[in-house]
Amino acid sequence: MADRIAGKRQMIQDLPWLIAPTPQERERLARLGGLECNQLIPALRELIGRGWNDTELSSIGRRLRKALGSCTRSRDELAQNAGCIAFSLLVVSSNTVNHLVDGLCASALRAGILLSCRTVEYQQPESWLATQREQLAADPPDATLLALDRTDAQLGQPVLGDAAAAEACVQAALDRVLCIAQQVIATTGRSVILQTIAGQASDAQQSADSWLDGSTRRLLADFNLRLPIMARENSCAVFDTAAIANLVGVTNWNAGRYWYTSKLPFASACMPLYAHRLVQLLAAMRGKARRVLVLDLDNTLWGGVIGDDGISGIELGMGSARGEAFLAVQRLALQYRARGVILCIASKNSDEVARQVLREHPDMLIRESDIAMFQNIQFHTDLRQQAHGLDMIPVHLQELAHHLLRRMDLAVSEHARGGHHSRRQAR
Repeated sequence: MADRIAGKRQMIQDLPWLIAPTPQERERLARLGGLECNQLIPALRELIGRGWNDTELSSIGRRLRKALGSCTRSRDELAQNAGCIAFSLLVVSSNTVNHLVDGLCASALRAGILLSCRTVEYQQPESWLATQREQLAADPPDATLLALDRTDAQLGQPVLGDAAAAEACVQAALDRVLCIAQQVIATTGRSVILQTIAGQASDAQQSADSWLDGSTRRLLADFNLRLPIMARENSCAVFDTAAIANLVGVTNWNAGRYWYTSKLPFASACMPLYAHRLVQLLAAMRGKARRVLVLDLDNTLWGGVIGDDGISGIELGMGSARGEAFLAVQRLALQYRARGVILCIASKNSDEVARQVLREHPDMLIRESDIAMFQNIQFHTDLRQQAHGLDMIPVHLQELAHHLLRRMDLAVSEHARGGHHSRRQAR
């Protein structure tokens, strides 16, 4: 984290969108050791939103788990008092995954989840599930992550040039994963998360490997393409670790020599991003996915300050690097909107000025009809006062939702009355 302060270029696995902890926040974290569990959880929630590195994140999770282990109150009660939800996760893997638990628990707290995580390492899933059937049925986890690798799926040996053998290999791997998932569902009656398989830097990287039947890259690509389809057909969730590996780069993702010495599934530096993405999935499974994207205007949706530069003076559109960059931001926001995320504007600009740009600027991709609400934010030296405007957005959205529901109820009632009246006239 000192690298952030020093201005060193950050990688995506460092979660650079999170603000680096200040020295004062580090001191606060160090003083939390003597707190009781019901005090520790709210205190950690205030700090966990910062960009702690993998070592610090694990330390926070370890402190949390230690406090929970010595607490006599139930986890559900603690979660409710802290404004969280309790969630239990079972991770089944033939590799080393126990070191991920602390980071997962800390990251879950960032999403409002009080996570309890159990891991099963170096086991054949089928035999372990068979021996633990009674225990799992009596105390089932809320979800089970099948963190299987290419060895478990038997995709490690290429069958070069043999299309039929390659197809049989991929299908056998999918059949095994599905068999294990069905065994978990039959035992626990709870959700199962299937995991895609990341490539390795040591895999052959020739261009021909992208199309050659039976090459390792082609086998993994076919498996990862068909796994989500199979998961959807069988009501399973998917955790796309292959996408995370591609995002950070396979060379950065791989554990290198630590795979051979400790069977680590990926580099420790990637743990914060892995935990962040997995917790996002768990939150979505519990209805806690982020549903609102709040956008500023000046130097966010366009370059410049609209109050000073005017509509014709802002930077937006093709022909300039900055203008195209702001178009890319707008496209991304609209992609989220297409997925059901509500777009809102929070700006110091007046409502009239903001709407005018969205209506009249020829290069704007986001239009007034795309925005659910506009919130004026007044500058204030006290950030808590300035944040009050942001706090009002969910209040206004809730009022809007209630208004829409009332209108829908009225429309349904009027439709029902109209249909009843029509039937009476027909008689």
